[in-house]
Amino acid sequence: MPDRGGPLFEGDAHDVLRLALYNWPGEPSLDDQAALTRFVAHEFSHRFQPRDAVDMYPDARLIHKGGAEFLRWLTSVQKGWMTPREAAADLDQALATCMLGTNRQRWRALPARTIGVNHLEYACGLPIYVCALATRQGREVH
Repeated sequence: MPDRGGPLFEGDAHDVLRLALYNWPGEPSLDDQAALTRFVAHEFSHRFQPRDAVDMYPDARLIHKGGAEFLRWLTSVQKGWMTPREAAADLDQALATCMLGTNRQRWRALPARTIGVNHLEYACGLPIYVCALATRQGREVH
């Protein structure tokens, strides 16, 4: 089942484990290794924020995918899988993708297809979490 485009992440984690990793190169490049680390870190992060814990919210997918992206991003920096400079570039890219993908529309005004096709839950979720949590730094929670 070789894919002429190389290993791709499409579908859910089970699809990737069954299909993409089956086609994984015997000697993956550094980019392939980084992509796999990002994928595994993202999927493992879902263990700490189960989907059913957020399904009652109108923006459940944004919360669920954004939360996993944030935990993936933060863990990658803390474990040294990404340098702070790479993390800043990753965050900058996510924010740019989000801004271009939403085209200045409110989140809830975006068609579900636009969000899904452009993977905006991931791209918008990361900067939303980073900015929201950054504003909480240094404040006591009562």
